[in-house]
Amino acid sequence: MITPQTFNHVFRDVIIVIAFTAIVSCNSENKVGSAPIVESSIATISDLQTSIEAIRKHHNLPALAAMILVDGEIVENIATGLRAWGTSEMVTINDRWHLGSVTKAMTATLAARIVERGDINWDTTIVDVFPDMQANIRDEYKTVRLEELLTHLSGLPRDPDDISSFSGSRENHQAIDKQRRQWTAELLVLAPTTERGTYLYSNNGYVIAGAMLEEVTGMTWEELMIIEVFIPLGMNDSGFGPPGSPGIIDQPWGHQQVGNGWLALEAGSKADLPIPMGPAALVHTSLADYAKYATMHLRSTNGEGGFLSQESIAKLHTPVTNNYAMGWGVGTSDVGFTLQHGGTNLLWFSEVILVPGLNLALVSFTNAGGDIAAKATSETLNVLTKFFNTSNQPK
Repeated sequence: MITPQTFNHVFRDVIIVIAFTAIVSCNSENKVGSAPIVESSIATISDLQTSIEAIRKHHNLPALAAMILVDGEIVENIATGLRAWGTSEMVTINDRWHLGSVTKAMTATLAARIVERGDINWDTTIVDVFPDMQANIRDEYKTVRLEELLTHLSGLPRDPDDISSFSGSRENHQAIDKQRRQWTAELLVLAPTTERGTYLYSNNGYVIAGAMLEEVTGMTWEELMIIEVFIPLGMNDSGFGPPGSPGIIDQPWGHQQVGNGWLALEAGSKADLPIPMGPAALVHTSLADYAKYATMHLRSTNGEGGFLSQESIAKLHTPVTNNYAMGWGVGTSDVGFTLQHGGTNLLWFSEVILVPGLNLALVSFTNAGGDIAAKATSETLNVLTKFFNTSNQPK
């Protein structure tokens, strides 16, 4: 069970460190210590599948999934291992995976859709949306804008474990939007951790941004995400919280490390963060669905698709400070900029990287949390990079 004491570690943002010069120079290597986990040349799909399984076994993970997406087509998707530790239920390429903070870019994408609808704009302030809270909101937050919440420039503390509503929130059966509104009211009386305009990664900012979208539309963040993102993109295998049904191993379960093994937690409120955290980290999705979402971002960056205007896409992808845009860490490579993010709720881990200049997305998911999972997903992305590089060398 995730406790308030461990909460500060839940949303450790993982900005993927991959030298994308490897895509064009074929010089990268993937090692743990001095012993390579995989062969230095990964030339075939069979090699790739073997390599991903080798990473999973090396780190003793329950399961590991990976995907390469090029020009809107899934070049390869792989899922290996168990849905739940100690069972015989194997994962499949159609299973769903918890995204953690990779959700943030989806919330920012949703915000762009609502901005284009005219219900809110990037400069809308917290008090503009919640005038009834004005008397209690700290002065430092009253004129904080939607854009600042989505780029971690609000000055808000990182996590909500200091508010009274956090304790017992998993047993709160109030309407989701009412819970999020209450969290917002409590978060806005906390002392800032840093000055406004200074980058500080804040899950609280995304909770408040989600509440703002709910207030101006009269719909929950979950309803908005389904209507504005999932349905238009054909993401029929996406949802919120841990995937699957309680008591049934019909999807992967999240895992907490216990000694040298893992404790599997069935789907339910105790297997994830509190529901109000949705806009910061509670989407789950399949590999194929994430491919649809990633394709939209890649094609939109290159002037195709029409899901969002070029102005909105530029807004989402342009870093403001600390190489962070809206839900994306922005890097550089020999083929242009990259969009990167990772996420965890201590029971799952996800890492993604998009390279618009190559119409390329690399994805790695695991149903385990902690440093071991972080290392395994990063190694998986390195292997995917090698495979892409090898497959695209001149013959």
